[in-house]
Amino acid sequence: MKKILIAPIILSTTLFSAALPSNDALAVQPHEHAINAASKEWNVKANVPLFVKEKQAVKRLAVNSNDALNYLDQHKNKIVMKNPKASLKVKESKKDELGMTHIRFHQTKNGLPVEGSEIIVHYNQNNEITAVNGSYNEQVETSELNTSTLVTSEKAVEAAKASV
Repeated sequence: MKKILIAPIILSTTLFSAALPSNDALAVQPHEHAINAASKEWNVKANVPLFVKEKQAVKRLAVNSNDALNYLDQHKNKIVMKNPKASLKVKESKKDELGMTHIRFHQTKNGLPVEGSEIIVHYNQNNEITAVNGSYNEQVETSELNTSTLVTSEKAVEAAKASV
């Protein structure tokens, strides 16, 4: 009878002791590894991320466009942007019915908006950035583009009136 009880006792002791943390296990604060804990979905055609989602969001001091730009600037390598502060302009900041705040940015080049390029920074109710998504044209940022006008506004109005 003693032999029958030995196996279950050994197994239960092993399972119980395996569930206990070892002495060298250390607790890690979420903010220490928040930068490395992100998932990305890529736009393969443009070779840029479409969506960056934080696995361990860090509480931010403020929920505004300056904070969002600071976040983008701090993580520009992760989201593949060279200079977010220079190339992004605030389009709108909106709080939804769930208490989440969404700050939209237009990409610009020499003060002109880049068509189809928009970045959205999402904050949850706890002032944590949980995701960044959108479309960003890296080629526009790095290329030399002439954005000076070739036609005056008066000539453009005249041409428009003449075509109607």
